[in-house]
Amino acid sequence: MYAKNAVLYRNGGNFYNHCYSSDSYYGNLPKSWLLTTVEKSCILLSERDLSSDKYDNNSQNSTPYITGASNFHNGQITTDGYTKFPQVIAQKNDLLITVKGTIGELAILKLEKAHIARQIMAIHPLAIDTQYVFLVLKNSIEQLKQQAQSMIPGISRNVLLKSEIPLPPISEQRQICQTISLIDSQLQKLS
Repeated sequence: MYAKNAVLYRNGGNFYNHCYSSDSYYGNLPKSWLLTTVEKSCILLSERDLSSDKYDNNSQNSTPYITGASNFHNGQITTDGYTKFPQVIAQKNDLLITVKGTIGELAILKLEKAHIARQIMAIHPLAIDTQYVFLVLKNSIEQLKQQAQSMIPGISRNVLLKSEIPLPPISEQRQICQTISLIDSQLQKLS
């Protein structure tokens, strides 16, 4: 009883089940699950650097500016730069991933909004729990790193868009996240 080759895709604001033929990294999924990709179930914001004259050290009336992996600390985002000229803006609860240089760092944005530099992309899940997408990508980060190209490692927009997401119902996504969080907290107590 498995849903083979099922995918969730969007057309405008609507979501549909669709079958396709593909060999998946995840193999057979439970019948109630779908197989989707970042491209079909999320909005992906690409990065853009600002010229140095657009930086601002004053946070008043400015947008936080996340420049790279140095802003990622154990799944949390810190920022010390700001700009009054944001162009690529990640929103609260977007999943951020470093895609150039030090690749594969992940964090969920807790700030209301932030400008992201070229080393970072923002994933905005449309009908999926953000924490669940975080866990799926964290699990497949080595696979993404292997696809990084060029002398300077980098995950391309296309590679990230094609990343598969095994998709249980939303209640099950949340249950998975809670269970993994509980296990992580128990492991931290042991160390």
